[in-house]
Amino acid sequence: MDFGFNGNTKEEFLSFFGEKHLWFWKIVEAVRKAKVELGLTVTDVLVRKDAVFLGVLKNFFDVFEKVYGEELSVEADLIKDFVETFCRKVGIFAKSKSFDFAINCYGYGVFRINSSESASSPILNVRVLDFRIPDLKDLKCPPYYLSFLENELLKEESLSLKELSGEISEVSFCRINRGGLILHAGETGSGKTTFIASELQFLADRISGLIVTYEKPVEYRFVGPYSLRVIQYDLDLHLDDKDVYRHFLRNSPHVGFFYEIRDREDFVKVVDLAGRGHLVFSTVHASDVYEVFSLFGLFDEKVKQMFLSSLRAIVCHKLILDKDKGVVPLYEIFVNSESSGPVASLFMKNEFVKLKTFLYKEKGYEKFYSFTDYERFLVVHQQQAFKRRR
Repeated sequence: MDFGFNGNTKEEFLSFFGEKHLWFWKIVEAVRKAKVELGLTVTDVLVRKDAVFLGVLKNFFDVFEKVYGEELSVEADLIKDFVETFCRKVGIFAKSKSFDFAINCYGYGVFRINSSESASSPILNVRVLDFRIPDLKDLKCPPYYLSFLENELLKEESLSLKELSGEISEVSFCRINRGGLILHAGETGSGKTTFIASELQFLADRISGLIVTYEKPVEYRFVGPYSLRVIQYDLDLHLDDKDVYRHFLRNSPHVGFFYEIRDREDFVKVVDLAGRGHLVFSTVHASDVYEVFSLFGLFDEKVKQMFLSSLRAIVCHKLILDKDKGVVPLYEIFVNSESSGPVASLFMKNEFVKLKTFLYKEKGYEKFYSFTDYERFLVVHQQQAFKRRR
């Protein structure tokens, strides 16, 4: 399945985009140079007429020349042509004035690009992701959430098969214990995409069923043996948004990922599929668990009840910088172990102030772990690691 540019050398990049777009390859090299030589993890790049800024967690700095060793200035026409070349090569056209696409540079990273045009210049806002899909433990996944994935989400089973010789053999396999919705929340660039890719890789290593993703654009690629188990669709290249719901039902995968819930229609479709026995992942822009419940509390009672019945977990994300300029993920997690009870009652009654007090101040729900709880866990973990080194 074609996702546009996938390559690992400058020659391949220039063969796809043309020599005149060597400027973007210099950005690719600068990102790697910053990390390898300076220990600086570049997460964002801003390109506009006559200026390129490197950024960390949306803070942009005019340091390209210091990092790369030479100045980089890009003309407006070149920025526009870069986007037009991508669209022409993959056989699509930009459907709006704000267009998203991604290029995959093996060994360098995945560059998710939003192109737009301001009053003064065309703009490329680039998010930089690691090329390799990290393991959940690399992302400092909280042990209580990892336990949920391993012990509550999955179930070991066996199947008896009669071989040609007439003997009966047992085949063990792992399946999703119960479908439902796992919702990831956080602002743009908070680590949702990376964590979900890691979760899907975790599942692909364990279950025998099919995993289907619907993304816009596809960012992390599942390659090698994973490509047999994980089928990815780019909603600008392979499918239209309006066809996703029907396509998912026709393929009937064990696991599905829908890139974002943007409105009531998206929400109802995702919750409906989660209620049919599929395990469904999706994302929403909300800062914490309280805000997720408040956001969906705006819907009617029937939809809210569907949400409670299908919800398995909410995972909220933040990224911060540590003292060594490294990017550290923080998590807030709600594991739904009951479709009734205080949380459900307060949610259905739209009593969100009381719900916030119950979760954060009274600590009334056993399987809720706030950002503050996770920060305490990190401190204890670091202290234990220090003692072991001594």
